[in-house]
Amino acid sequence: MVNAAVLLLVMCMVFAENNTKNSCIFDGRVSADITWFGFLANLTFPPGDGRITFNFSYPKDQCCLNVIFYTDNETGILNSRMNCFQKEALVNPVKSNQIMFLSPHYVWSGCKMKNATMECQGSRSFRSSKQRTWSIAVSNCHSKVGIEIDYRIEASNHV
Repeated sequence: MVNAAVLLLVMCMVFAENNTKNSCIFDGRVSADITWFGFLANLTFPPGDGRITFNFSYPKDQCCLNVIFYTDNETGILNSRMNCFQKEALVNPVKSNQIMFLSPHYVWSGCKMKNATMECQGSRSFRSSKQRTWSIAVSNCHSKVGIEIDYRIEASNHV
């Protein structure tokens, strides 16, 4: 039986500058007795550049969580019969940089230990020659207690 509590707030804004730029904020909390949770956000970026800034925090005794960036093609392959490891294996963390390890040892995650909490903040860019949707999941395949994470993701140039 899956026991999950999810709180999600999404705010999307349009700013009038030389071009219309969209910004969406995904703000929430996941507390679940599962090892893979999808999705924290679904982001669609037009051809060219998209960008997110992020803040993640979770209890240090759950170290270390992963944030997985699935393309629209990969989300079509995911199914409920797959276990956490199979869902992570859909992406190549080295070649495509689609798994961000939320650990102080992974510099791109911006993680630091503060008291009993791992706090991670930073940004990430997305480049594509065509419009692409990215779905963001979180996992901890080795966990015995599940996932507990607070997050804030702000997407710039979001369609």
